[in-house]
Amino acid sequence: MELGFLKDNPRSSKAMLTCAIGLAVNFILASAKIFAGWSSGFLSVMGDGFNNLTDMGSIILLMMTFYYAAKPSDKEHPFGHGRLEYINATVMAAIILYVGITLFIESAHKISNPTDTEYSPLIIISLTLGIIGKLFLAWQYKKSGKEINSESFNAYSADSLSDLLSTSSVLAATLVESFFHYHIDGYMGVLMSLVILWTGYTIMKKAVNSIMGSTPDPEIHESIKNCILGCKGVYGVHDLIVHDYGPENHFATAHVELDSSLTFMQSHELSENVTTVLREKLNIQAVIQGV
Repeated sequence: MELGFLKDNPRSSKAMLTCAIGLAVNFILASAKIFAGWSSGFLSVMGDGFNNLTDMGSIILLMMTFYYAAKPSDKEHPFGHGRLEYINATVMAAIILYVGITLFIESAHKISNPTDTEYSPLIIISLTLGIIGKLFLAWQYKKSGKEINSESFNAYSADSLSDLLSTSSVLAATLVESFFHYHIDGYMGVLMSLVILWTGYTIMKKAVNSIMGSTPDPEIHESIKNCILGCKGVYGVHDLIVHDYGPENHFATAHVELDSSLTFMQSHELSENVTTVLREKLNIQAVIQGV
């Protein structure tokens, strides 16, 4: 595949670096948990390790998303491929909701049918390592999501937090039962599942709204308006409409108020100047009509 267009795209380069970090951390966690589970006979820990392997698959999918989202527009997609990130965020939100529902059902079952857990230093070490690793990934994804304005990374950060909460509840339940002989894993699981479900719902709502075409970010709308008003010869602006085709991929249409004494060609030149200024300053493609 031609990767030249990625080299000139700092946003995509940053995204790929973050994904590479995610792959490395999940590989380490998967190896540690699978080994610990296999050595001690804890199938649940081995299952958690295989869950890290599936997380690696999700990250590879995210890398493919950023790759295609960064590709320039073509005949079939004249406005680019940026909305792929919103689709990816929707998929991740669905996975988070599934995890939350599954955890709720399993936790409710544990409350009515409590089972004994067994203390093991190796298990404690592997679970603690998992918590630290997922905490780091949640922070890294959130940081990158803020830096490059990516809902996909925000979704992956939430997914890492959900994994962290699940692992933390298992660790807490194991320690409490080992030292105090109380079964709290079911109650902890229900609490964590509710947090996960709310997180998944929030991400799903925002991603779906972006795909459907929600009201643009007020800051973006205001920055476009101020940029237009700052152009020479423009006395006002109205009917400003902003179309979101992905992070950092916005299109706008607007009517600008010009001096009525101007000729048709002069009005056209001023409108073209506004278009150029928006493209150079805000990286926004626009259709401007002088009135």
